[in-house]
Amino acid sequence: MKQQATVKKRSNPISMNTAETLRYFYHPDHIGSTSWVTDSAKNGIQYCEYLPAKKLRFFSSLAFGNEKQVFHHAHCLRRFGEPFLDQRSTTWNSRYTFSGKERDGETGYSYFGARYYNSDISIWLSVDPLSDKYPNQSNYVYCSNNPIMRIDPNGEDDYFNENGVYLGSDFSKTDFVRVMSQENWDNTKMIFNENSEDEFETINQDLGILFSNVVSESNISDEVALKIYGHYNTTDCKLQAMNKAEDNGESGGMRINATGNTPTHIEIKIEGNKRTKVSDHFNEIVNMFSHEEQHEKDIKSGNIGNENKTEERAINAQKEHSSFSKTRPEYQKGVKKYGIKYGLNF
Repeated sequence: MKQQATVKKRSNPISMNTAETLRYFYHPDHIGSTSWVTDSAKNGIQYCEYLPAKKLRFFSSLAFGNEKQVFHHAHCLRRFGEPFLDQRSTTWNSRYTFSGKERDGETGYSYFGARYYNSDISIWLSVDPLSDKYPNQSNYVYCSNNPIMRIDPNGEDDYFNENGVYLGSDFSKTDFVRVMSQENWDNTKMIFNENSEDEFETINQDLGILFSNVVSESNISDEVALKIYGHYNTTDCKLQAMNKAEDNGESGGMRINATGNTPTHIEIKIEGNKRTKVSDHFNEIVNMFSHEEQHEKDIKSGNIGNENKTEERAINAQKEHSSFSKTRPEYQKGVKKYGIKYGLNF
């Protein structure tokens, strides 16, 4: 006989005076959605299921005594992430449910960082910022209508190992550049779409922060730092560390060098970028490269006669680049101040 999983009320509900029992542990499924929430004593606090699902499942005695509970979803509706079961043994309720994202208590929408998702009707409430890359599908559908195999990470923080090799990104809405050991990455990473063309590795943001440092706080060599910058390099130039006499840490930046009409290399202010924290934000690194990319175009075309005009074009390219609006206010202030030097008004 088919039975629904039930949550038994605990005889000793959590005391607000007992700090240890107020620690909760999330147990996610394969796409990061919260399935179980337990306390420090392994007691079941909350149990969640979402549509669609249609498989017979058995649950062990981890949280709810010795009985094995069985339930069956009768049908599979195309309501991706809509709550199906939400059973609790206390009045406490987790806000982090479908896909591990926070669900707003008033609207019922899930916040994914870039936009909100309505799981009741399985659509986003705004257009996908990357919709131009997917012209064959609606701008509002969730995970290409395949939420069993895919997730929608708004991965922003980038991770590199101790040798400067790119590892992946997490589910955050920030743009930090982080360094962590390969061993820690391998022990904490998650693999999605395994053994398929869409396979990628990611990491939970909390674990990523715990086991990593931003570039400015990482004890990495200039060689490793250059490899990290190289990940964002949009020019054909090789990268070099600027000599320490010029890179004294007072300011950040980079500078292109050329021989005639041939760009040769870009010098990076590694110490200055660390001090100003530019090295910790990939949007700012990308934005600096957009400046140098314009210089590269001008050098190759021989359009470098007037320094003011070449700098004006480079600054305008920097200002108009999509990364500029995502940089910190202090970074934008620095670019504007530099632009004023060449007669530009922002």
